[in-house]
Amino acid sequence: SLRFVYVNGAALSNLGYSLAELQQMTPLDIKPAFTRPSFEELLLPLRDGTREVLVFETVHRRKDGTTYPVEVHLQRFQGEGQSSFLAFVNDITDRKRVQAQLLQSQKMEAIGELAGGVAHDFNNMLTGILGNVAIVKESMSPNDPLRENVDAIRTAAEEAANLTRGLLTFSRGAMIQPVALDTNASVERTLAVLTQSLPASVAIVNKLQPGIWNVFMDQSQMTQILLNLGVNARDSMVGRGTLTVGTRNTVVDAAYVQAHPFARTGEFVVLSVADTGPGIAPEVLQHIFEPFFTTKSVGNGTGLGLSIVYGAAHQAGGWVTVQSDPGEGALFEVYLPRLVGQLPPAVVATRAVARPCVGTVLVVEDEPVVSAVVQALLSRAGYDVLVAADGASALHALEAHGSDANLILLDMTMPGMTTEEILTEMRRLYPVLPVLLTSGYTSSDAVKHMLDNGIVQGFLAKPYETEVLFATVA
Repeated sequence: SLRFVYVNGAALSNLGYSLAELQQMTPLDIKPAFTRPSFEELLLPLRDGTREVLVFETVHRRKDGTTYPVEVHLQRFQGEGQSSFLAFVNDITDRKRVQAQLLQSQKMEAIGELAGGVAHDFNNMLTGILGNVAIVKESMSPNDPLRENVDAIRTAAEEAANLTRGLLTFSRGAMIQPVALDTNASVERTLAVLTQSLPASVAIVNKLQPGIWNVFMDQSQMTQILLNLGVNARDSMVGRGTLTVGTRNTVVDAAYVQAHPFARTGEFVVLSVADTGPGIAPEVLQHIFEPFFTTKSVGNGTGLGLSIVYGAAHQAGGWVTVQSDPGEGALFEVYLPRLVGQLPPAVVATRAVARPCVGTVLVVEDEPVVSAVVQALLSRAGYDVLVAADGASALHALEAHGSDANLILLDMTMPGMTTEEILTEMRRLYPVLPVLLTSGYTSSDAVKHMLDNGIVQGFLAKPYETEVLFATVA
């Protein structure tokens, strides 16, 4: 059987054995993934001369029992009357970690796209539900005993809308209004709220450093990040322990990015939240930011809290990391880019436009339930309504009745034509006709660009209440 003849110093250091110890061992003693038959089968192409070099990945076991991944380049050579093997072994721990982070990042991107699509579909359904609830309730007498049931439907739909808002935050499809934030002041305000939701048995340690840079993000998302991390820590500590909240400035360099491929270089503010809970198991850690993933019992949480943290951090141009070992608590760190230079303009969700309170509205919507309920609501309010189910139909309607139209209500996800193509043709036909965009899932940047450049005059996020629809259209 094969025996070690010579092992260099780097390998001895990594394995923890002396050369004398290894010379009494076989390669199988440090290769737990192989049996003798499987190892002999691996060596066969080298023994029979069909291969000159073998390259494979496996794990090596150290003297202390720990293992680490390696890439082995193995070749055979003839020396002093006997056949020997020469192995060049690379410790690929860092490579495997980076690969795992890339795969995790790609997985989260894919889940984000799926979550955004689900949120879009649900928001269309909820728009139909809320609109029809408003129509039914309007037709009921004040003393109708069924009004309570109708209100219950509306409440359930609003709770469902909160869930989809969480999905949109995770997938970075939520509409936001970023502003320049004094980071420490913003964290202090949220800590005051968080303190009220924590039992007296949870101690809060404030480690906000002075001189922390400003960041550019939506205030509500900063609040969501800290509240969700705080509540997650509270639950993990089962109501007893220490919650430490800190801030610091840091410069992310190329070395950090090489080890964390989801990151980018630059100046960042780091918001940290640490707890003294039981820690997070490795098999849980890799799923912790996925929507609806939770280790809590049924009915004790939606599983969206950490997903919202993940999405809000990324939508602000940053990221979130977590470090934890079983029994050692958990440390979450949220990296947010420093605000430097001229303050960027805020994203505006809706913009007031002078419109008549009556007139003709062209509703361009491909979802039948949404189209029908919006048409019914606007008609009952006194508007004349034209309906189109796709871009081509909308343009035909404009060509035939455009002179009568006072407003276009355009969904951003239409079959056949992109939003940009539809708007280009609409502007060619009627350059000054106001356009109000609506969507259940879209990019804040895309809406901001169209608002800032006067391409559209407003945006209405689905699902919307009837009152919001009327206020925006009026």
